[in-house]
Amino acid sequence: MTKVGQTMSDRNRHERSTYSAAKRQAEADELRVAARAKTSAPERAISVPDREHQIEHVGKIKHKLADQIARQQAEAEARRKYHDAWQEYYQKYYEHYYLAQLENQKRSGDQAAKPTLSARQQAIDDIRKDLLKRIYTNAEKVKKSRHFRPILAGAITVVVVLFIQYNQFFSASVHSFVSPGDETASTLIIAGGNQTVSENPTLLVPKINVRAPILFGLDNLTEANAQTALEKGVINFPVPGADSLPGQNGNTVVLGHSSSDIFNNGQYKFIFVQLSRLGVGDLFYIDYKNTRYAYEISDKKVITPNQLGELNLGSTTPHATLITCDPPGTTLNRLLVIGRQISPNPKTAGAAKNTSTGGEQNIPGNPPTLFERLFR
Repeated sequence: MTKVGQTMSDRNRHERSTYSAAKRQAEADELRVAARAKTSAPERAISVPDREHQIEHVGKIKHKLADQIARQQAEAEARRKYHDAWQEYYQKYYEHYYLAQLENQKRSGDQAAKPTLSARQQAIDDIRKDLLKRIYTNAEKVKKSRHFRPILAGAITVVVVLFIQYNQFFSASVHSFVSPGDETASTLIIAGGNQTVSENPTLLVPKINVRAPILFGLDNLTEANAQTALEKGVINFPVPGADSLPGQNGNTVVLGHSSSDIFNNGQYKFIFVQLSRLGVGDLFYIDYKNTRYAYEISDKKVITPNQLGELNLGSTTPHATLITCDPPGTTLNRLLVIGRQISPNPKTAGAAKNTSTGGEQNIPGNPPTLFERLFR
């Protein structure tokens, strides 16, 4: 073979190999395109149902996240409450602790301040003990003295005699704090109603809680007879110019004890002990012959036992006057509490009849004491 023929043969083989390689490349490209077409068509067909599945899946994930967040919040709230509880506990604990410490410091301070006070108190105690020791020592000496018993007996006798003679003064002081009546103020009936009035003459003084019978028509008003009558209540004590009865113009005088000897008889020995508490404007009542007469206090005065003229208030209007010894337990003066009738209508009062004997010289006072009755 010639050199030219060999060259042509080599060229043909190169062309055939190039053609074959290009053909194979084209076939491979076609295969790739076909494969791509086959794979892409199914993917586009299933994308719509997958989206709904994905949405449902996303919703489940959201619910799980919400539940997780709620649990985390609940755990955080529980931890907060737990922390607050411990904070409160520690706060109260340390509050009590510091209060106890302050109290201990205060006690320590008081104990530290005591030495100065204790020294002063100790000095006072020493003086007291020294005085008591001297008193006891002198008392023992007096007891051993032959004059001790006679002096003691004499002192006791003097005290007993003074008590027997003047007990009414001390008794009056005690009874002035005790209601002398047997009715409470709430049970006393105010005049003007339609209540049943006692047939027996009765004195009612609500402010000082007094309810006592009144003795009218005494035949003899000497001191002795008046004292006997006063054991049974209070008495009507008519004097010239003041001898009217309830419902009559003039002055109805009612006398009662403020104090008496504790050894004397009678339940009304202290019936007027609080009479001085009455003031202008206060009321008292007298039940007489089934009628209740109401009196409003218009005046108070203190007189001597022989000033009987002070009881004469005229004969144009009806009055009533309560009298007792003043100060209680003595016979120095007489306390007058004067009231004017306000019910029934004072204009309907009649004229007074002269019931006074005119022989009274003094207003009776306290009854005689035990010694006065024994040695008169």
